[in-house]
Amino acid sequence: MKKLTAFLSALALGLTAAPMTAFAETGNDTSLTEIQVGDVNADGRIDATDAAITLRYYTLMIAYVDPADIPYSDTIAKYGDVDGNGFVDGVDAALILRQYTLNSSKTESDILKEAQDVIDQMSKDD
Repeated sequence: MKKLTAFLSALALGLTAAPMTAFAETGNDTSLTEIQVGDVNADGRIDATDAAITLRYYTLMIAYVDPADIPYSDTIAKYGDVDGNGFVDGVDAALILRQYTLNSSKTESDILKEAQDVIDQMSKDD
């Protein structure tokens, strides 16, 4: 049983580290723009902002806030399910932050501070 659990954990970590991409239409333009799974604000990069937006989306959804009132809700629902379980939740936010951390030259404390700054700014906007 321990070997199976270890294997499944390693498989899940390997899948989250693999580059995942999708394509989306942008505005009225019929050309397709590549959007990576985890890039919930569709700015072309996966960073602490995506993790913070995903975590905020999840907390608002469990508070039964109307998705129409949540910025980026369509994009988050489409590209935020990083672990592929059919739900966007705190695990997805953590995986997005993990992916950003692995691909970043910043220190862990810098990344966490950046995510906190984004969350603080979102709170001020409400």
